[in-house]
Amino acid sequence: MFTDPNIEVSVIIPSFNRYPLNLITLYSFENQTFDFKKMEVIFIDDASVDDTYKIISKYKPPYHFSYVKCTKNFGRGKARNIGINLARGKIIIFLDAEMIVEEDFVMNHYLKHKEKNNLVLTGALHLKSVYTCIFPEFDMKQFSLMKILFKNDKELYIRLNNFIKNLEISQEKENKNFVLFNRKEILQRKYKILITEDSYFTKELLELYGKDFNFPWMAFLTGNVSIKKDLILKLGGFDIDFEGYGYEDWELGYRLYLNGAEFVADESVAGYHQEHPIPENKWNNAVNNYYLFTEKHPSIDVLILSLELARIVDLKTMNSILGEYKHLKNKYSNEFTSFQESFSKILKTTAILLKYDIRHKFLIEASGISKQEKEKLLSDIKAMKRMGEFKQLVKLFEEKLV
Repeated sequence: MFTDPNIEVSVIIPSFNRYPLNLITLYSFENQTFDFKKMEVIFIDDASVDDTYKIISKYKPPYHFSYVKCTKNFGRGKARNIGINLARGKIIIFLDAEMIVEEDFVMNHYLKHKEKNNLVLTGALHLKSVYTCIFPEFDMKQFSLMKILFKNDKELYIRLNNFIKNLEISQEKENKNFVLFNRKEILQRKYKILITEDSYFTKELLELYGKDFNFPWMAFLTGNVSIKKDLILKLGGFDIDFEGYGYEDWELGYRLYLNGAEFVADESVAGYHQEHPIPENKWNNAVNNYYLFTEKHPSIDVLILSLELARIVDLKTMNSILGEYKHLKNKYSNEFTSFQESFSKILKTTAILLKYDIRHKFLIEASGISKQEKEKLLSDIKAMKRMGEFKQLVKLFEEKLV
């Protein structure tokens, strides 16, 4: 692990079966305003079985480019750690393999880090989606949205309709994806006619993000985030115990938060996510990794995420609940002990039920809270209600849990 005085920024892109989207991502770096001599892109092929090796290994861009082929699928965390070990730059940008970036993307990441030493900078909260390829595995919702978007371009609309007709005729879906734009068109940013709105989650997160948001570490989304190399090395990189999809980035973000990192969301480093089919096992991977997250960090900050994951409350309400809980702990640290103990038990139980896909009913009983403990809990809640300082906490128990 070393730095090179000639390289300022290292972009790390792990990829697993993301061709041809990953090639389009690499094309978008050919337009960067940042000095190509001072940046590098490290592409980690995490044992893809598509055309990634055939095409990307031969790619010759104008910037420093390293292609690394993994002999087996290591997973998102370990693949990124390989990139960290190879990175020569002082600043590391983590980017997903299906992202398109603007011309000033690297420059803006670089300039922001010149201002602060402990910065974590994300463009993921300003994420927009774009269609650059058509996949047979798209669901009906995606095809319907494309029909609307493609009406902006007569040629593309004809291409889409022909693709759908051929798909209905053919029973063989394998290797039938269709690339909409060539390299020249990507560099000309023609894809912008097919941009859709931000995802619901990132839009909701952005609305809350700021000084009153109790989960700043949620900004550590490796689809598009940057950090100084020495800061991430200090914490040992990504935890490789996380397998499959989800939470390996937030787990590292939480460790950075505990170590005083400053999280900033900035539209100047935003990118465009190229839409692709969604794996069916994504949710199962995510909840298993979330449970692992709670095992490694059994704090209220992490356990409380189970309320949103279980659809008991939304993100905004969860943020308010955590804010009230922290207020209770700070101002009344020696009071409402029954409530604090029971709340922790309920959150841990909710996380377990998520892992095993069990419906979240009768959580107090499922948490092993005895009749006597429940009476003390209800007494605490009545006292908290009279005080008027814990409206969301009281509402959670009265309407959702009791």
